[in-house]
Amino acid sequence: MKIKAEQLHQHLQHKALSACYLIAGEEPLQKQECMDAIRQSATAQGFTQRSVFVVDKQFDWSLLLEETANLSLFADRRILELRLGDKGPSKEGAKTLVQYLQNPSPEHLLLLSSGKLSLANQKTKWYQAIDKNGLILSVYPIEARRLPQWITQRLQKQGLKASADAINLIAQRCEGHLLAANQEIEKLALLYPQQTIDAQQILEAVTDHARFGVFEWLDTVLSGNQRRVARQLAKLQQEGIEAIFISSLLEQKIQILCQLALARQQGRSLDSVFSQLRVWKMQQAPLKKALSRSAQVNYWYQCLQHSLYIDRIIKGIEPGNTWDELMQLGLKVAGGRLMDTI
Repeated sequence: MKIKAEQLHQHLQHKALSACYLIAGEEPLQKQECMDAIRQSATAQGFTQRSVFVVDKQFDWSLLLEETANLSLFADRRILELRLGDKGPSKEGAKTLVQYLQNPSPEHLLLLSSGKLSLANQKTKWYQAIDKNGLILSVYPIEARRLPQWITQRLQKQGLKASADAINLIAQRCEGHLLAANQEIEKLALLYPQQTIDAQQILEAVTDHARFGVFEWLDTVLSGNQRRVARQLAKLQQEGIEAIFISSLLEQKIQILCQLALARQQGRSLDSVFSQLRVWKMQQAPLKKALSRSAQVNYWYQCLQHSLYIDRIIKGIEPGNTWDELMQLGLKVAGGRLMDTI
């Protein structure tokens, strides 16, 4: 049976444990919390021992059957945790799982974790055996539009409240990185216990976040300070920040500027665009400043084309130097000249 991650708590409270659980996906925090919840529930029901197997190409699947076969009258109930990686089990592993799930041991709980599984994997006999005899949770990243709500709930669990701007600021800096967001919220609970937090407190508390430099660079780009654009980007490269992270965030800003320029050309209100795109107030001023340097739709579409070209370089589709192109695009958005590279 398949359920969503948010349904797991209710399942564990009101239903008996399944013989097998598969937690699949690429979002580490949610995966870890699902597995922790299952372990805690299992421990409360007498599963006091735990064996962990990291499954690689050399893994001997007979160990699983041996582990479940060696039972004594006074044996403790045991959690068998298999970490499958990103590709699922081998042919031997698939066969072993199907064999085991035909008659699972009530003294063992099988807990599997994997990366995001392909549609082909979901059609296999081993996956279908788990679907029939156990529980499958596919964990997905929190969408940007749902992230403020997720942050609000996390803050409430820590006894905190926050202004809309503060929540959006956390979302902006931690989008796609729930582990970082969770760590920041835990830190806020220590710094401002039982308080209502504003955006200024977020700015002060999160200045040491590893990716703060990227957002600072984006603000510099939008403000038009070309010297700082070049200096800060060089520093980000030295610090080992991934180019794809910088590129994707810059592309998001350019997409917004394209829509703002089009709205201005059509005589529509910028506020309506900001509202439609969920751009919060503290983000609007830098975008307006960038738009004041050029309100021409073609200018921003040219920047967008360049950002797509950089994406193709990162993916290996086009030749080129990613960091050189990011520098040129950053300077272009900041009001400089864009070299003819696309």
